[in-house]
Amino acid sequence: MKQILINPKLGQVILEEVPAPILKDKGVLVQVQYSLISSGTELASFKQPEVSYLKKLKTERGFAKKAVNFIRREGIRGTLEAIRGEGDFSPTGYSGAGIVIDVGKNVADIEIGDRVAYGGSHHAEIVYVPRNFVVKLPDNTEFREGAFTTLGSIAMQAIRRAKVELGDTVLVIGLGLVGQLVNQLLQLSGCRVIGSDLSEKKLEVAKEFGLKKAIISK
Repeated sequence: MKQILINPKLGQVILEEVPAPILKDKGVLVQVQYSLISSGTELASFKQPEVSYLKKLKTERGFAKKAVNFIRREGIRGTLEAIRGEGDFSPTGYSGAGIVIDVGKNVADIEIGDRVAYGGSHHAEIVYVPRNFVVKLPDNTEFREGAFTTLGSIAMQAIRRAKVELGDTVLVIGLGLVGQLVNQLLQLSGCRVIGSDLSEKKLEVAKEFGLKKAIISK
């Protein structure tokens, strides 16, 4: 199958032929129909300078936990290869939608042929997704729309964490994909939304979806 791989150090993106993923007991295999590119998150690694793993351990909250999980998942050999820079091309991906083609033995509520949205997987023809990152799509939802499910859930969680209420005035700083969704969800929740971004184009897009007040950041 084909899969997209990236090398931020070289600034390269390639389409590579790789083996299909192996099915595990607590997940499903999905034949991808649409795979969403989150331009801000996925392109950030190409724009930001490389930071050593030791510095990340000292400065980034939660990096130690991520490092432990990576070691458990990839093993000592895979971890050492990553640190040394061997196998510089790595998978990337965010959110997508497709058709289930195989189901792990511990998954009882999803069947082969189900239309699903998923998160946390790669840009590839076939992806393995743990059960808790998969949701069935309603019959009236297209795959293209379903591919935004992960971003939509992130936007919803941001609003829940902010604890906004009907009639509140809310400032949304940054109108990328998630910011645009937050803007629309806040309006549906009865809030007055002010949007701020460096890009006039993004502000114009937000206005097309009902944003009343826009501020250019400098």
